Amino acid sequence: MWFGLNMPEWKIEIRQRLAGLRLEPTREAAIIEELAQDLDDCYAALLAGGASEAEAHQQTLLELSGSDLLGRELQRSEQRFKQEPIPLGANRRSNMIADLWQDLRFGARMLAKQPGFSLIAILTLALGIGANTAIFSLLDALLLKPLPIRQPEQLVVVNIAGPDQPERGFSSFSYPVFREMRENNSAFAGMFARSGLQMSMSAGGQSERVQGEEVSGNFFSVLGVSAAIGRVLTEADDRTPGAHAAAVLSFNFWQRRFGADPSIVGQTIRLNNYPFTVIGVTQRGFQGVEVGAAPDVRIPLLMDGQVRPKPGPPIFEQRGSWWLGVMARLKSGVGIEQAQPSADAVYQIAREPDLRRNTGDTTDDRNFRALRIHLDSAKTGASSLSRQFSQPLVILMCLVGVVLLIACLNVANLMLVRATTRQKEIAVRLALGAGRFRLVRQLLTEGVLLSALGGSLGLLFARWGTDALLGFLPQGRALEITIFGADLRMLGFTLGVTLLSALLFGLVNLKETAPQTAYIPYSQYEQLGQRILCVRAAGDPLALAAAIRREVRNLDPNLPVFNVKTFAEHISESVSRERLVALLSGFFGLFALLLAGLGLYGVMAYAVTRRTREIGIRMALGARAAGVLWLVLRETLLLALIGTVIGLPLALATTRMTEGLLFGLTPTDPLTIVIATLVMIAVAGLAGYFPARRAAQVDPMAALRSE
Repeated sequence: MWFGLNMPEWKIEIRQRLAGLRLEPTREAAIIEELAQDLDDCYAALLAGGASEAEAHQQTLLELSGSDLLGRELQRSEQRFKQEPIPLGANRRSNMIADLWQDLRFGARMLAKQPGFSLIAILTLALGIGANTAIFSLLDALLLKPLPIRQPEQLVVVNIAGPDQPERGFSSFSYPVFREMRENNSAFAGMFARSGLQMSMSAGGQSERVQGEEVSGNFFSVLGVSAAIGRVLTEADDRTPGAHAAAVLSFNFWQRRFGADPSIVGQTIRLNNYPFTVIGVTQRGFQGVEVGAAPDVRIPLLMDGQVRPKPGPPIFEQRGSWWLGVMARLKSGVGIEQAQPSADAVYQIAREPDLRRNTGDTTDDRNFRALRIHLDSAKTGASSLSRQFSQPLVILMCLVGVVLLIACLNVANLMLVRATTRQKEIAVRLALGAGRFRLVRQLLTEGVLLSALGGSLGLLFARWGTDALLGFLPQGRALEITIFGADLRMLGFTLGVTLLSALLFGLVNLKETAPQTAYIPYSQYEQLGQRILCVRAAGDPLALAAAIRREVRNLDPNLPVFNVKTFAEHISESVSRERLVALLSGFFGLFALLLAGLGLYGVMAYAVTRRTREIGIRMALGARAAGVLWLVLRETLLLALIGTVIGLPLALATTRMTEGLLFGLTPTDPLTIVIATLVMIAVAGLAGYFPARRAAQVDPMAALRSE
C-alpha cells in the first residue's frame, strides 16, 4: 500500500488497447481494473529501485506493450468468465473469497490514493473505539468479569439489611454468629468468613507493609482454589486460636517479592513481628473475592490474636464485635430466592442472645431487631470499589458511546464529501454493467477496512487510556485488565464496536456529605492497628521522608514506614471518584465537541461542493464575496441553532440522571447552560467559516465551465 504516492492513470491506455477486442462491458471493466493494479505495483517497484517518475512511467508502458501481461490477463479473464453461470448447488466459496480479496485490494488502493482523508477517518475512529474499549475494560473488570473460581455463579455475599437499607445492607458479622450460621445452615454448600488487614512483614532482613487477609479454614475449599506450590489452608489450620501459624502467599506477591522461588515453602516470615511458616502459594490468576483488593498473604482467622493482640477477652468470644465479611456457596440447584429465607431463619436463631439483651424502644433498638439477611450474587466478586464506581462508569460508557456515534457520523460526512469526487467512477462502473449490490458491497468493504485500521489503532489508545483510568481508582492497580491478550470478552467487544462503526458510516454522586473526623488520644482507643505521623515542614515535606524512615528504623527495625504523601495528595485521593467523572467527562465532552465541529464542517463542505454552480451564477449576477460568505455562515448557524433547541431539553433530562454526581452545581445551572451554548455556536461558526470562505472565492466562469 503506497500512501502519498501519485500513481499515473493507466486505465485510458489500457482501454485503448482493448478497444479492438469488442469485449463485454463487465468483462472489460474487470480486466482494466486488474491490469491497472498490476501496473501500479510495477510503477511503485521501479520508483523504489531508484528510477525517476518519467523513467518508471516509460518502463511500465513498455512492460504493458512488450510482455505477455495483457495476454495473461485476457486468458485469466476468459477462464473466469467461462465458469459462469455457476450451476445450482455448486460451491461458490472460492469465488466469494476471490471477490472479497479483490474488494479489499481495490478498497486499499482507493484509501491509499487519498491519504489525508484516510488518516483523518482512521484517527477519528481509533479515538472513538479506543475510548469505548478503555471504559468497557474497566467496567468489565469491576462489574462483569467472573471470579476465577469453581462455578462462580453459585457464590453469594451474605449481607445484613435493615428497614433503611432494604435492598443492600452491609456484610459484617461477629465470630459467634458466623460460627452458628455455618454449622446450622441448610441452604449453602459452604460458608466462609474473611477480614482484611494491613501487616508488617519481615523476611530476608527486609521489612515492608503488605496487604493481608484472615480467612476461615474452609475459604479455599469453598471457592475451589488450589495451590501453585505447597498447599492452601484447610479447616484443620483454623480450629484452635493461636495454634497454627501458617501463611499462604498470593501468586503475584510470590513472584514480585520472592522471585518465584519454590524454596519459600517451609520458610519463616514474620507478620506483625510474629513468626509464620509459609505453607504454599495460591494458583495463578486468583486475586481474591474482593474486586480491586489483592491480598499478599492469607493466614487462619483464629490467628488474629497473634497479629492484632488486644487486651480483654478474645475477639472470637465477643458477640458485639462485628468484623467479618461472610460469603457462601449455594447448593446445586438452589437459587438466591430459595436460600434467603432459610439463611435468615438461621441468622435470627444465631442472634437470639443479642435480641434478648436488646429490650429498648429507641429507633436504633427497633432497627437492630428488624435486621434481616439479604443475599447478593458474588459471581463477579464483592467490593465497595464496584459500588462506588459502577454508576460513574455506566454513565461514562453511555457518554463514550455517544462519542463513537458522533465519530461514525463524521466519517460518514467525510465519505459523503469524498463520494462527490467518485461520481464519475461510479457512473462508469454502472454503465459498464456493475450491479448496485456490487457497488454497495465495495463501499461496505472500504468501510470495514477503515474500521479495522481504526480498531487496531484504537487498541493502543485503549491500553494507554486504561492505564490512566486505573490511576484514578484507590485500588486500581490491583485490577487485572488485559487489552492485548486472550480475553475473548474484551476482543469480542472491540470487534463488535469496530463492525458496528463500519455499518454506521459505511452506508450513509460528586455531591456527598463530607466525612466527619473525630480526634481522640491513642490511650483511649486500644484497637488502632496503625499510626499516622503528621509532620509540618518549612519546605518540601517529602524531603523529610528519608530522615523519618531512618529514625523509625532506629526505634523499631520491624516497623515499616509506608504511604508517605503530602496532605494535598491525601485530599486528592479522597475525591478520586469525583476526579474520574469530572476529568473524563470534560475530555470526552471536548472530544465530542471537536467531532461535532468536524462533522458540521463536512456537511457544509459537501453542501458548498454541490452548490458550486449556483454560487457561480450568484456571483456572475453581482453577488459580493461577503454576501456569499454570510449565506453559508447563516445556514451553518441555523443548523447550530436547531441543534441547540433540540439538545437543550435532552441535556436537561440527562443531567437529572447524574444529579448525584454534580458538586456545587444544579442540573439547571443557568451559567453553565449559557456558556455551553455559546461555545457550541462558536465552534459551529468556526466549522462553517472555512467552507464559506471557499465559497466566497469561487470563480464564476470556472464554476460555470465545470458544469
